[in-house]
Amino acid sequence: MALSNARRIAVTTALTADLAPWNPDLGAVCEVLEGPLEMELCVLWTAEDGRAATGVWRCKPSTIRLTHPYDETFTVIEGKMSFTPEGGEPEPLSPGDVITIPEGSTNVITVEETVTKVWSLHSSDALQF
Repeated sequence: MALSNARRIAVTTALTADLAPWNPDLGAVCEVLEGPLEMELCVLWTAEDGRAATGVWRCKPSTIRLTHPYDETFTVIEGKMSFTPEGGEPEPLSPGDVITIPEGSTNVITVEETVTKVWSLHSSDALQF
């Protein structure tokens, strides 16, 4: 997993990024509802204070309930997924769609076809990868 806070231009192709298996301890904020949660991650940049980062994420089909531990904006590059906010209707996402998710919001996330996304995170605390 590449991790850099260098002040330089870097170009990465999302579909061929150097992804590595990612198995964080999400027990406090995530409940797997269906399928195994198989994720890969490549962190492309992180702020010096650790409270912001950007990268590429890939996930195989699964369904989870997640209380977002940070603010996130991402663009779907490939695949299909949906976000269902607590008490709301499903919001389908496909390539080219951009979504912004506030820290603390709870959503059911369904990955219908393996998804690759490019993400940007911000948190009041240092992010943990």
